[in-house]
Amino acid sequence: MDLIIGQTGSAWRRSVLAAYRDGVITPARAVEFVDGVIRESELPNRTRRAQP
Repeated sequence: MDLIIGQTGSAWRRSVLAAYRDGVITPARAVEFVDGVIRESELPNRTRRAQP
């Protein structure tokens, strides 16, 4: 059974956005992974995290 659009968990959405921000996935893939809850134009700017 598929999830209903917008029914991904908050931890999943945070993980997807972190992967996008870190350049691991493309904008289109990020939108797909969160089931279209946001559009590419709504994605945050990508920034590099400081390495510890």
